[in-house]
Amino acid sequence: MTIFKKLSCLIVIVSLLGIPGFSQAQTNTKAEDTSTRYKVTFDHFVKTITKTDSKFEEILIDKLILNYYAALTVPANEFLIGLKSGYEFNLSTSPHMPENTLSLTQTFARTGSELGLQHSLDSTSGAQTSGLTLSFSQDIAANAFGKSTTLLHKIAGLETKIAEYQIVESYEAYLAELISLYYKWYNLFQNMQTARSSFEENKKLLENIKNRQTSSIARPIDVDKISLQILAKEQSLIRSIENFHLISNDIKSAMGLSESIELVPLKPSIMGSVPKSLDAAFITFKHQSRTYKTLSLLTEKSQVSLEKEADDLLPSLQWLMSISATGTGAALENNATTAFAGLSLSLPLTKVQDKAAYETAKLTAKKTMLSAVNTHDDLKIAMETLFLRIQYQLKQLNLSEEKIKLAQSVLDYEAENYSYGKVSLNDYIDAVNKLDAAKFNKITEETQFQQLMLQWLKLTDTLVTEIQ
Repeated sequence: MTIFKKLSCLIVIVSLLGIPGFSQAQTNTKAEDTSTRYKVTFDHFVKTITKTDSKFEEILIDKLILNYYAALTVPANEFLIGLKSGYEFNLSTSPHMPENTLSLTQTFARTGSELGLQHSLDSTSGAQTSGLTLSFSQDIAANAFGKSTTLLHKIAGLETKIAEYQIVESYEAYLAELISLYYKWYNLFQNMQTARSSFEENKKLLENIKNRQTSSIARPIDVDKISLQILAKEQSLIRSIENFHLISNDIKSAMGLSESIELVPLKPSIMGSVPKSLDAAFITFKHQSRTYKTLSLLTEKSQVSLEKEADDLLPSLQWLMSISATGTGAALENNATTAFAGLSLSLPLTKVQDKAAYETAKLTAKKTMLSAVNTHDDLKIAMETLFLRIQYQLKQLNLSEEKIKLAQSVLDYEAENYSYGKVSLNDYIDAVNKLDAAKFNKITEETQFQQLMLQWLKLTDTLVTEIQ
């Protein structure tokens, strides 16, 4: 059974382990109207882009083309009808004599056989003669009993299967690209929200400082310091708003939405699960992944191609049989019957191109085998590297959460002390900025972890699966 029987039978299952939306009510999978803005869940985004983005359709059209690949590359059984009608002119003795021949030929590509039937009707000096011949030929050297055609069928099947896996790979790669875009979109949304919150908090702090100045508790320079702080926060906010709006246009384009619609992303959960054992993950990958199946198919195809080229080096030798009857009139009256059995041999003295093709196939088979070994090593290293990056990134993410807690605690302490005049405004501003930095850092670390998990799913061929 092929991966895709029909285009409509493709069901994409994205590994959204732990992500709300796919298993919940339909209202949770669609954009929700909040005044002039719409909240977009991650699963709704994925479902929408796979239906609306024409790049996915372009990729899947390649599968439809594969339906005709075997017919274009492999000889098929054919039924041929031949008709010959004309006149033979003998310029020295007699007038023209009509000749008519009807032939029927059936070729059997899978067995290397050919069956023919021919009927002829001629007129000579007013008398009609006719003939009926039944013939059969069978390849017994090159393409013996259809061996070459059978190998071509096998090669076409292997190439089709490889192409199907490559189509899924392209589909998965583009899907991963858009999922990564969603992660970046949510990252910039969080940055914008954090920058806006910081800006508003600093505006409140400025009002507090102004009130303290009125009461002669704060100095004019303190007002200037906070004003400068607010300008810096406003610049950060403007930059984050710009970045968010720019990427929002890409999101709306991927979803097929108008640019006038305002969208905001909802937080996506981590895709998949953190691998616990690298060895177990690699064993599963070797036995179940498309990558290893493709490597196996490529190796098998190179061996079958070598066998096909070796067959082509054999001489063209056919076993021939025929039985013929000739007589007078169209009904073969007074007929005489003859039979023939023999061999037909065609032996080129040089087969330069066939020999070159055979030697090339030998080298290709060896290269494919070495490539499979090298790819195995490369994949193992890639998985080891990505596994370590995920483990360390998870630690970084946990530390970023601890930093926010500590930074908030320090800010609360400095705020209280500043209200009693125990610390300077500079210490208080420093605590505010450290909390902001910790929040931005956590956003970055979280997005990086999501991206690494996405890379893991893509590397292990588990981002997209096919169900018939």
